Amino acid sequence: MDKTEEIELMNSHLDQLIKLKQSGYRCDQEIGKVLNKMHNYMGLNKSVVYIDTEVAKNVDISALKRNFSNSDFFKYKSYSDIDQELQRRFRNTTSKLVIVGDSDRGKGKTTLLHRLSQENGIPVIVGANTGMYESVLAKEKGINCTVFSVNDLRGRSFPNGVYIDCSVSKEQLQQIKRLGIEIKRGFHHDDVLSSLV
Repeated sequence: MDKTEEIELMNSHLDQLIKLKQSGYRCDQEIGKVLNKMHNYMGLNKSVVYIDTEVAKNVDISALKRNFSNSDFFKYKSYSDIDQELQRRFRNTTSKLVIVGDSDRGKGKTTLLHRLSQENGIPVIVGANTGMYESVLAKEKGINCTVFSVNDLRGRSFPNGVYIDCSVSKEQLQQIKRLGIEIKRGFHHDDVLSSLV
């Protein structure tokens, strides 16, 4: 077995462990061991490990840290074109929807959701016309993601859930919930609304 095949095998094993973790099994230590072995095998600097935000929500980071030396630390994937404070709030919030206000305009909320959509294969739901979001915002940044308007959801299946853009109104969010669509993460202007998800 060559090096590429071994890395693919380890990556496949890691994917299976993450799916087990998401279904309720406790396998944080095994995930950490596989990551450690993969990074050592590939010759990567293991002093910094980047954890995707979707994976990190489902993994006990403290268990992963125990598999690395004390000098090592973890960082979340960060984007230079998105406000760092906004990214921190998105990572650290306990609710699925991050409450935003007028002071958060132009900081990269929609860009962040588009990037996560592209990386995780989870569509972004917007409250209005999808054309502006797909053509202007996504293509301008070189992002290839899936965007749906709330009006286009009926009859569609979203097995991985959806991300919610802050343009979705309270009534539209209630419609999404009635359709039984799982909301992974997102932004909203109404703090009362966050209790709905």
